[in-house]
Amino acid sequence: MKRVLTILFFVTFIMVLAPPCHAAVNGEIAVSLVDIPAELQERSVLVTLGSGPNDTDAVLVTLNGLNQHSQTVTLPEGTYYCNAAVQYDALNDWPLREVDGTTFLQVEAGGQYELQYEFAGESYIEGKQ
Repeated sequence: MKRVLTILFFVTFIMVLAPPCHAAVNGEIAVSLVDIPAELQERSVLVTLGSGPNDTDAVLVTLNGLNQHSQTVTLPEGTYYCNAAVQYDALNDWPLREVDGTTFLQVEAGGQYELQYEFAGESYIEGKQ
């Protein structure tokens, strides 16, 4: 009986002294595309959320007709560089911009954010015809 009480005492003592462990809480980011030109309804837009333009570990969000050009992702706290481009648009012919002008997003634990991208004008080629 003394052994059991001694073990219980030490377990309780360790639990009291041990620092509490908290799970990392992420922020939630809703990414969407608005006012899509008819000729791009079937195309995909790639949005990257990372530490900078050359971040190879950036989170990639694909917006297309399959997800109604909208997707929500969760990311840990931090500052994220936000960029979007039309997939397979080697000439960057369809420029995109974030509606509120967000380039860097500060994500806090439990925060909810919204990034909306729109086309920044007509295609260069369309404008020349």
